[in-house]
Amino acid sequence: FISFHKRTQRFACLVCHRRAGKTVACIHDLLDGALRCQLERPRFAYLAPYYGQAKQAAWDYLRAAIAPLRGMGVTSNESELRVGIEGGWQVRLYGADNYEALRGIYLDGVVFDEYAQMDPRVWSEVVSPALSDRRGWAVFLGTPKGHNAFHKLWMEAKEDPAWYTLMLKASESGLVSADE
Repeated sequence: FISFHKRTQRFACLVCHRRAGKTVACIHDLLDGALRCQLERPRFAYLAPYYGQAKQAAWDYLRAAIAPLRGMGVTSNESELRVGIEGGWQVRLYGADNYEALRGIYLDGVVFDEYAQMDPRVWSEVVSPALSDRRGWAVFLGTPKGHNAFHKLWMEAKEDPAWYTLMLKASESGLVSADE
């Protein structure tokens, strides 16, 4: 994921096999974005299809990622699935199952994990406007799951140089043997 972390594009689409490390990479990308953001009170979000899934998939990774930062005032709040600095930046986990609850917030960066399993209106009607005034960025990632909004997004993104794209196939990653 080195090229992903070095990207300059505002939007990214990643198609990655299971256990490739996409969630971990994106958690670190969110934290990096929060630490580097020069805007007042930066807000970053990780969205999974369901709130419980966000907690299961990413909360432990997020807490582990901030461990070296705790001495600098970074705290975590498990009831809100939030990490950050009081009065400063924060990264929160959300579920797209209740995306209407996200209306009215602003965001500086967002990760959509397993976007194929989400209602695409979460992006078009809620999150895209939340990013617009602060020129925030978005990352869409997942594994293939038929011809859906994620597939359409991938097909469009890979033809657009304004987007960063990455495909990691299990058969090519070396993480899975040919027999598996």
